[in-house]
Amino acid sequence: MPPTIDLPKRLPIDVKALYEVYSTSKSDFALTVKESPSTTAGPQHWLCSCSPKIAHVQHCRTSVRVVPNGAAYMLNTDRLAVDSFSDLSQVGAHLMPEQRSLDIDFEHQLTSAIDIEKSR
Repeated sequence: MPPTIDLPKRLPIDVKALYEVYSTSKSDFALTVKESPSTTAGPQHWLCSCSPKIAHVQHCRTSVRVVPNGAAYMLNTDRLAVDSFSDLSQVGAHLMPEQRSLDIDFEHQLTSAIDIEKSR
């Protein structure tokens, strides 16, 4: 029998919080994010409690490094472009807890999710 994964997913509170960020940040789109380890390669994106928008620089002590977690997106389809997700600066974001931020798009992510579930 294949392993089953009983992991929490986005909750209505996450969608509501994202909608609030989207409607108040005046961004063309908003997305959910999770905290990222400092060892993650690629562009650095920061989110802090003083702004609902992602920044390219850590501008205060409460900033945390973040990456999109794939749980929820909200966007204005009139402004949608192929490169909409290439630059996350000034994009509205809602920080979700790590335990609800498992994005499974690839086999290695599934393996990690199974390992996390086994450790609970």
